[in-house]
Amino acid sequence: MVYLTQSTTPIIGQFAWLIGKLIEIIYDGLCAIGIPNLGVAIILLTLVIKLLMLPLTIKQQKFTKLNTVMQPEINKIQKKYRGKKDQESMMKMNQETQAVYEKYGASPTGSCLPLLIQFPILFALYRVIYNIPAYVDSIKSVYMNIVTPVMNVPGYIDKLSQIANDNSIIVPKVTERVDGVYRLIDHPTTDQLVDFLYKFSSDTWNAMRGLFADFPQVIQALNTNVQEIVHMNQFIPGINLAEKPGFKLSIALIIPICAGFFQWLSAKTMDQPEMDPDAPGAGMTKGMLTFMPLMSAYMAVILPAALGIYWAASAFFQVVQQLFLNWYMKKHVDVDELIEKSRKKAAKKKAKRKGKPSFYEKMMAAQGQETPSSSSTGTIGKMAEMNTRKVSSPNSAAYSGTAGKDKKSISAIANIMREYDQKQKK
Repeated sequence: MVYLTQSTTPIIGQFAWLIGKLIEIIYDGLCAIGIPNLGVAIILLTLVIKLLMLPLTIKQQKFTKLNTVMQPEINKIQKKYRGKKDQESMMKMNQETQAVYEKYGASPTGSCLPLLIQFPILFALYRVIYNIPAYVDSIKSVYMNIVTPVMNVPGYIDKLSQIANDNSIIVPKVTERVDGVYRLIDHPTTDQLVDFLYKFSSDTWNAMRGLFADFPQVIQALNTNVQEIVHMNQFIPGINLAEKPGFKLSIALIIPICAGFFQWLSAKTMDQPEMDPDAPGAGMTKGMLTFMPLMSAYMAVILPAALGIYWAASAFFQVVQQLFLNWYMKKHVDVDELIEKSRKKAAKKKAKRKGKPSFYEKMMAAQGQETPSSSSTGTIGKMAEMNTRKVSSPNSAAYSGTAGKDKKSISAIANIMREYDQKQKK
């Protein structure tokens, strides 16, 4: 059964449905052993997702290890062309950088694919945790026990709109701002009302009792189900998953503190390649190591505790996982073997392309820049070994066929590389 409130975004919607089924299994399993706690379910779900994504994480770590070896050479190239903003210098820098990547059998986009796969999973995970009742039948049914009698009350939209306005409850596609006042949309569906009630805190439920005091069916439903809702949303005493910790002194502040701390610790445990402090983007990369933990802590303050628990748990498991991967990469992954495997894998991919441009070459072509795509592995290796030295002397025989042209132009270098390849094949 597909609910209206489930995500319908292509790819993300499908991942959200799968993750929803997973958390439903986890939550129902916890209920079976007498622990009907959504907070625990979110933590276990985060752990399962981390384990499922471990192969992609290992692939990223191997690229990072390669990058640690390549980075000094790349820094040298960037230092060589520092301050040169003309198009020819930028092209040469990109060519020499690409030569280093191919020397090690790597690609500038080597870490992009794992990230591209992880992004829809992470967005889907966020979507599920933000609106769990839409994906877990047993939780939705508890809210439906309240929604059904409420919808039979004349003028219930006005009463719920008053609650929304008094408590600033904003739910996309369910509440709207009209003349500076928040109110429910006309004719909401049952699923949309479940979305709305899922944002209620303990104080909000008490306000609802007061507004519906004249309707015994609603009061009975509240008395029967609210206690169960509060219990399953209560992670530990004093922390309700539906409530925002906010900027007030309470035990709930432990969530943003943990989210920020574990995010910072996660960044510290990662094996980062040494970057030239003067290289473009180096300052931004360093700043992100400080900014991201602070942002995680801030978001965990202003958003429901359920999301904060997910961020804190995710960062914690990331720290544990990273420590394990650091040990594994150091003890069981030899750099020379990794480079050799990367070279062989890159050669197979190149053979399969049969002269067709790679993803990186297509990106560079879209930017109007040239890459040494027509060169052989030998030529790339030669360029990488030369690193930042000039290609050749103008008197060299390699310049045959380029008389009358700019000896330092990109086309001249391409001709040199092409002629070198032809000689290698003879």
